[in-house]
Amino acid sequence: MASLPTTSTKVRRKRLTLAEKRDILDDLSNGITVKEPAIRFGCTERTIQKTRAQSETVLAAFQQSASNTQFKALQAPRFPDIESVLYKFVQIARFAKLPLSGSVLRCRALHIHDVLLKKEHHDAKRLQLEAFSASAR
Repeated sequence: MASLPTTSTKVRRKRLTLAEKRDILDDLSNGITVKEPAIRFGCTERTIQKTRAQSETVLAAFQQSASNTQFKALQAPRFPDIESVLYKFVQIARFAKLPLSGSVLRCRALHIHDVLLKKEHHDAKRLQLEAFSASAR
């Protein structure tokens, strides 16, 4: 069933990607008012103002993740080694159409942690893995 068109002027909350935020900052630096990017990207003017206020953070994140500008979060991963291996596991599980739950992901993350802990000999990495172990168990 098709949804009925709405006459509401409310703008739904939208989370912008880094590429969209970069485009907004480019528009604002070219002298375009806040209202025009808000209409173009379908978000509120306040979202555009927040993006302008966080311009340094957005540009730094854009430089770091130049390979994938579709990221929406500016926060760096807490445990990058574990998260990258876990992300590959999730991709394989989705491709195989396996059901994923929080407990499955937690068990897999702990398994990855144990494997990495046996492989790592660096003190800094070991402390990071121990911090993950304390927070996950």
